[in-house]
Amino acid sequence: MKIINLTTILAALFYSTFTMAVCQLPLKDSNSRIFPSMITPGGGWSGGFVITNISEVPVKVTLEQTDVDGNGYTPYSVSYTGHFNASNTPLNLINGATLQPGQLGTLNIADPATPIINIGYINWEADSCIENALLVTFYNQYNISAKYSSGRFQLNNGLPF
Repeated sequence: MKIINLTTILAALFYSTFTMAVCQLPLKDSNSRIFPSMITPGGGWSGGFVITNISEVPVKVTLEQTDVDGNGYTPYSVSYTGHFNASNTPLNLINGATLQPGQLGTLNIADPATPIINIGYINWEADSCIENALLVTFYNQYNISAKYSSGRFQLNNGLPF
């Protein structure tokens, strides 16, 4: 019978405690959220996103969209405000858009090329170990001849992801 001394037990406890405290980056799925269909055929309709980096580190944001057939889709008519622009756009799936801590970016799509954008995914990446980075509001709005209608909701039930 082998006897284990107290030093061995303490070393094992310390090692397991230390390894459990090591930061692990979240899985990609935890950094993504799906968003529903949006109407964007021009003609008074537009849709878009308000994206805020609530973390303390820079994050890269990408926005993947599909058409009604499930094919990748890049809109033709996009306007930006805040910290998004044509060279810092989440529609660039390779480089994405960078938002610094506390920064907000918006993009509005009023694209007559397709009547409906099907579903899409908003994703983020960071070089640091963080659990949540973004708050995202999604909207559709109709504004034509003194009629105005709008629907807004926050992805992930208004919780950061």
